[in-house]
Amino acid sequence: MRTGIVWAVVALLAGCAQTQRSIDPIGSDQYSTEIARLVAVAMQNPDSSAAWLAHYQLAQRYMSHKNPRRNYKKALENLELYIEHTPGAANDDDLQNWLAVLKEVQLLTDNKRIAQLNAELWDSGQENLALEDANSELIQLNADLNQKVEMLKTLDHTVEEKRKTYNTE
Repeated sequence: MRTGIVWAVVALLAGCAQTQRSIDPIGSDQYSTEIARLVAVAMQNPDSSAAWLAHYQLAQRYMSHKNPRRNYKKALENLELYIEHTPGAANDDDLQNWLAVLKEVQLLTDNKRIAQLNAELWDSGQENLALEDANSELIQLNADLNQKVEMLKTLDHTVEEKRKTYNTE
């Protein structure tokens, strides 16, 4: 009976080990190198199981808390590719949870960027209004100066006429 229990525990642990899909620990300075290697693996045989596994590992590397340059967008892209092309992955609750979290992070990132762009748009609108006001003031100043130039021309013409009349007398 003990032998049966031991075999059951071993089988259970083996099954758990397979579903965890753990990655080899790497140092924080090695992520760029490891990501480049996995991208190369994925590109060599794009429709192979090795490529899909590389996409899964890329997703893990991109979202790892140890990666100093995490990229959740790329993690999402790679995880979606892995799930799309790996039988049974769509039914894996852990993968679906990670997929949902990454989609939410991407949505929040997009919303934050939209808010930033809206703030920049508002600032640009305020600057535009200020420039339009300054332009209106310059247009008025230009009109006033043109009017004064015309008055000076008229005055100059009048003075010139008087000078001619004075010299001829």
